[in-house]
Amino acid sequence: MNRVQIYGRIANDFTVRETQSGTPVVNINVATGYGDRVEFIPITVWSNQAKIIADYCKKGDRIAIEGHISSSENTRNDVKFREYRVTADFVHLVESKSEPKEVTPESFVSDDDIPF
Repeated sequence: MNRVQIYGRIANDFTVRETQSGTPVVNINVATGYGDRVEFIPITVWSNQAKIIADYCKKGDRIAIEGHISSSENTRNDVKFREYRVTADFVHLVESKSEPKEVTPESFVSDDDIPF
């Protein structure tokens, strides 16, 4: 079984790209760790979930990813290496790092708004 769960913060600014067939894709890095050690996990998000990431997330937001590990063989400076990344199957938006909106008296529901 090839399953992974990652919980952390989006560590990079990102943009949505589209494949030649028009499928949206986003590549993000998620910072996660234990104790003093921090790991930056590369994650690829496809299709509608990529659109959700683009519309509702930004660098610093907390996110949970469920997916599977995939690898590819690459060459850089004439050196072959295997690169691993997580392909997201499910994306859960957990928390925005931005400041919470201030509650003002105008945002409360008045008695006139209640139908009974």
